[in-house]
Amino acid sequence: MNVGIISPFKTGTTSLNTALFNAGIKTLKSHGFNDEISKTHPPNSFTHIFLLLRDPKSTYLSAYFQDIDIVDYSYYYGDREKVLNADPNELIEHFKSFNWNLFPHVNHDYFYECIEKYFNVNLKRIDEDEKFWISEKMGTFFIIIRTEKLNEVIDEVCFRVGLPKLVIEKHNNSQDKWYVKKYEEVKLLLK
Repeated sequence: MNVGIISPFKTGTTSLNTALFNAGIKTLKSHGFNDEISKTHPPNSFTHIFLLLRDPKSTYLSAYFQDIDIVDYSYYYGDREKVLNADPNELIEHFKSFNWNLFPHVNHDYFYECIEKYFNVNLKRIDEDEKFWISEKMGTFFIIIRTEKLNEVIDEVCFRVGLPKLVIEKHNNSQDKWYVKKYEEVKLLLK
């Protein structure tokens, strides 16, 4: 088996990748497409392709905080001390000043389009009420899962697509980050 996890940033990909690795399954985890992927992983080399989707607002906020102190990101705010001492409303204004759909690494449509083009497949755009969607084409399963429902549906999905039972544990979670208190303050105010 050769599984691809081709999904936006901050959607549970590390948790799924770790579960697959622990089950002895070779994976490629990518938050975008590039020439290297096409050179090393032709479309017909995959048995399964996962696309994980999370509520966009949650994805954007999580990505914002993940890289808030990294100068290379256009949504850089400042060093850790500046972030931790910032007024939450000021962080919200900074966060809202960006059009998050313009960042491919968190844009659902970008991933749908990349997968459809690379694998010559049509994927269903699932909405927030749908838990998952599965299709098979030319020996490859295409699996789209709402991240919020991953633990609830993973056993059924694995059964349907011939994967062993997976144990999903949270990895790369905001609760383990240096900014957790500030993130929670901002998240609460954004509701």
